[in-house]
Amino acid sequence: MRDTLLIVLLCFTFMVANAQQNAQFSQFMWTKLAQNPAYAGSADHLCLTALHRSQWVGLEGAPTTQSFSAHAPFFKERVGIGLNIIHDDITISNNWNIGMAYSYRMKMNTGTLSLGVQGTIKYIDVDWDETQALEIDDNAIPQFETQKYFPDMSAGVYYQTKKFYAGLSVQNLIKAKVNFDEGELIDVIRTDKRHIFAMGGYIFNLSDNVKLNPVFLVKYVRNAPLDIDLNASLIFYDKVWFGLSYRKDDSIDAILQYQASKQIKIGLAYDFTLSELQQVNRGTYEIMMQYCFHFNNNKIINIRFF
Repeated sequence: MRDTLLIVLLCFTFMVANAQQNAQFSQFMWTKLAQNPAYAGSADHLCLTALHRSQWVGLEGAPTTQSFSAHAPFFKERVGIGLNIIHDDITISNNWNIGMAYSYRMKMNTGTLSLGVQGTIKYIDVDWDETQALEIDDNAIPQFETQKYFPDMSAGVYYQTKKFYAGLSVQNLIKAKVNFDEGELIDVIRTDKRHIFAMGGYIFNLSDNVKLNPVFLVKYVRNAPLDIDLNASLIFYDKVWFGLSYRKDDSIDAILQYQASKQIKIGLAYDFTLSELQQVNRGTYEIMMQYCFHFNNNKIINIRFF
């Protein structure tokens, strides 16, 4: 029973190897709205991004994640509005985060500074019947399914020029404490921790047809190891991205992205696990697709690097 309870409790911390509760992505450079609400509207037109992630393939109960975001500027690009949906399926839990983001955008001399907030509804469905108890009719494990809804807020600041971006945000401002047990025998509790995200990137012109794009994402949670994603991508002819990422104490990631048109971008990623989990999985896969609408056909549209 003790081993079973340990597995269940680990599930409800919703943490991956680096002790983060929130979903993580290898192609984080194209999921900024999931980390920072101030990013809403920064593409200067409506952009839709969908991503699927299968983590630790071959490991029973490993997480799978789907993300969808949409955002656009309004009121002469002074305001950004965004929709952010994340679905996580982890062992016996099925989780949905649905958020609406708002940003106020201020034009500066060389770029745009945005301040953003997001309100989120989180839904968790736990199927306790899928647990494998070591003892028949173990009363320490809750029965049937548990559904919980609770709110969250996040806030951030984001600055972007044609060649540079930087952002800082805080998630889980409402520190929800959710008890998943409907009985009285044991408390299975999830307490959301505040997450602080810092991000940045730059475009270097190596030649007329080759660019270098280093980016980073730092995630901090109190009483958890600092999580750092570092990526460097070469961009050829503004069409093909090839990059390598390092996630601290977790993985090395290969990323390939293709700008099929001014509207469509497709991305693939594969993570090579560095932790002890490499012995029980075949790596992590990601696929991403982005479609951006251009409202003014007469306006010259440059490929967006951020």
